[in-house]
Amino acid sequence: MPVRRSRGTRRKQTQKTGTAQPRLKRGASIPIKTGAYKPPLRQGSYKDIGLSSKRVLISPNTKLYHVSTYEKLKAFTPARTCFSTNESQLMRGHVYMFETLKPIHGEQVDSTEIRLDLGEINPSAIHITYLGEIHGGNKFLVDNDGRTKHRFLSAKFAPKYKTLAKQIETNDREQWENAIKKYNYKIITKPRSN
Repeated sequence: MPVRRSRGTRRKQTQKTGTAQPRLKRGASIPIKTGAYKPPLRQGSYKDIGLSSKRVLISPNTKLYHVSTYEKLKAFTPARTCFSTNESQLMRGHVYMFETLKPIHGEQVDSTEIRLDLGEINPSAIHITYLGEIHGGNKFLVDNDGRTKHRFLSAKFAPKYKTLAKQIETNDREQWENAIKKYNYKIITKPRSN
C-alpha cells in the first residue's frame, strides 16, 4: 500500500507497523531505547574473541564517533557498541557523535577504539547526535593505466558540523598525497550516476 506524501517531506512506510515514519534529519538527537533496531554484525567487523581491553574512565566533553554502515539508526539499543576516538578514521556510512556530559566507563581496545555498554550508561551522562553521512564522492584517484586506486570520501553533515565534514574530506585526501607524488597518480572527477 503506497503512502501518500505531503509536499516537501519524505516519509516511508515501515514493514512492521505499516505506519509512516518521519525522516531522521542531520543534527537530530538520538535516544538509547530498549527494543531499538540493531543492524546485523557487519562482515569483518569487531568480534570479542581474543581481544584484550582495559577499563577506562572517559572524561566529560569527550567526543566519540560511531558509524552505521548499512542503515540509519533512529535509536541505539542498550548494548555493547564500538566507537572511534579519531574522526579522521571514520568510514563510509551514517555517522553519530557521542558527547560525554559526565564521566563514564568504557573498554579501550586500542588507541582509537573504545567500546561502551550503552545499557550501563545513564542517558543523562551522554548526548548522541546524528551528524550525517560519509559516502564515496565523485573524485577518484587513478594510476597511469586508468585503474581506480581510491574513491575520495564526501561527508554531508548538519550545518553545525560542516567544519568536521571538511576535516574528514581533507584527512582522506592527505592520506593519499604521497601516492599522488610518488607514482604520479591523477585525481579525476566522474559524473554522478542516477
